Amino acid sequence: EIRDLVNKGNALMSAGRYKEALDEYEAVLRIDPENHYGKANRVLTHNKWALSFFRQQKYKEAKQHWDIAHQLNPNDPT
Repeated sequence: EIRDLVNKGNALMSAGRYKEALDEYEAVLRIDPENHYGKANRVLTHNKWALSFFRQQKYKEAKQHWDIAHQLNPNDPT
């Protein structure tokens, strides 16, 4: 079940459907709060969403998602 959720989240993230991807990763973390893929992909999704907003010159929204990514993983270099 976790693998299916991660794979679905990955497909959604690749399609730029970030909110839906986050929902899948959150489902993973409800099942296994320490799941590495759920945690890492949640951060990656916020970073990609931020970059998408940045490219659209929506800087406030971009910063919000970068801030969330940083809160989720302060050691993430992106």
